[in-house]
Amino acid sequence: MRSEFITRLIHAAVSQSLPIAAGVRRRGNFHFLHRELGSINKLRIDPDSVGTPFCYPFRTNPAELRGASGDEAMHGGF
Repeated sequence: MRSEFITRLIHAAVSQSLPIAAGVRRRGNFHFLHRELGSINKLRIDPDSVGTPFCYPFRTNPAELRGASGDEAMHGGF
């Protein structure tokens, strides 16, 4: 009986920490992408105003992507 209680307690603690850890990871990914892509992103984003992002919104012209990478085949030859 006691081991079941401990198992449930550990499961509850882990379940509570997973969303927090995921949010921290998503914010880190968002800030990394903004540092790398923010200068060519047509969408102006204030990264400090974003809570817990689901994705990094990005918009640019395909020609700018080809110019940045030098690899037209990578972008489907737009």
